[in-house]
Amino acid sequence: MIIVTGLPCSGTRTLVSALKQGGIDVSTWDEIKPVKIEDCKKKIKEEINKIISENQKDCIEVPLIVSRKIEGQHKFILVERNLKTCFASIEKAFKKEPHKVLLELNLRETKRFLKKEKKDVIYIDYDLLLQNPEKELEKIKNIIPNFSETINEIKKKVHL
Repeated sequence: MIIVTGLPCSGTRTLVSALKQGGIDVSTWDEIKPVKIEDCKKKIKEEINKIISENQKDCIEVPLIVSRKIEGQHKFILVERNLKTCFASIEKAFKKEPHKVLLELNLRETKRFLKKEKKDVIYIDYDLLLQNPEKELEKIKNIIPNFSETINEIKKKVHL
């Protein structure tokens, strides 16, 4: 299973859209378990891992808070974005100022978890994904078989 994660408004949905356009079977957290982010903090590890294991797709997008509770040898794609731009997008989308310190801490703790647990991680830069999609998507071909063909399909179908 491939886990796509990142801060809110960091570009995970853009990447998921590109993967779907390329024929990768992807679920979003909202589709499989419509839970508010606040409730994710309360979910116990076993429940989250049950949700992940029951998902029948190749890839799943999850909030950062969920990604740190996932056990097993999954591969991770962490989508990153310039924090100032990310915070501005959050403020615009949710009509309130984001709690920047908590979001930065969440991102830092997730990176620490991925490193400590020796997870297989690919980092995708959202701004570079928009500027040069082919170069950023090339990083993913190491964890998704036949992804080179997928990149060609994405280029035909979508303009990021």
